[in-house]
Amino acid sequence: MTSFSIQTFGCRVNQAEAFWWTDVLQKKGLKFEKDLLQSDLVVINSCTLTSRADSDTRRFIKRMSRLNPTAKLIVTGCYAERTPEELKRMPQVWQVFSNAEKKAITGEIISLARPKAVESTLAFRSRALVKVQDGCDFRCTFCIIPSVRGQSVSTGKREILSRVRELAARGFKEIVLTGIHLSCYGFDLKPRSSLLELLREITSIEELSR
Repeated sequence: MTSFSIQTFGCRVNQAEAFWWTDVLQKKGLKFEKDLLQSDLVVINSCTLTSRADSDTRRFIKRMSRLNPTAKLIVTGCYAERTPEELKRMPQVWQVFSNAEKKAITGEIISLARPKAVESTLAFRSRALVKVQDGCDFRCTFCIIPSVRGQSVSTGKREILSRVRELAARGFKEIVLTGIHLSCYGFDLKPRSSLLELLREITSIEELSR
């Protein structure tokens, strides 16, 4: 069985994406490996908010190349969006995905591993993370995020509620909603919605305690 690990840098949105990838890949039969040094494949979800964040990603890639030289490395996230060619030149980096290509990552891994589907456990989490919004429409002079995440995009309520109900049915009692600019949730939807409306519908799901 192909094993995988995920190293997340930066914001809670990156954590939510890692949560979703883990769920999808486990359902497809891949083994989640907590020990990065024992993993066949490592997905690195990067941050580029500061130069320190960029440096952390580069150091991690070099460390993995030294300590787990057989692992394939996939790099995505905001650093990968900003300077993909720089990352492609680094040793052991197998593929680089932009933020817009993130949904293709699990399919690429599954096509490589060809695993058999099983039930996902997500046993290493006590709460579930769900990304409901991405991007930002504001252009603050000090912030690079809008240029690497794009404009604000909200996930449709039907998709979110379906995901929350699924997680609740699997025993999760706490759901953490994430976004780059959560207060803008729903402004781009038709009909227009809001974070408050979404929260009201989520809290009506009986299986959730909070």
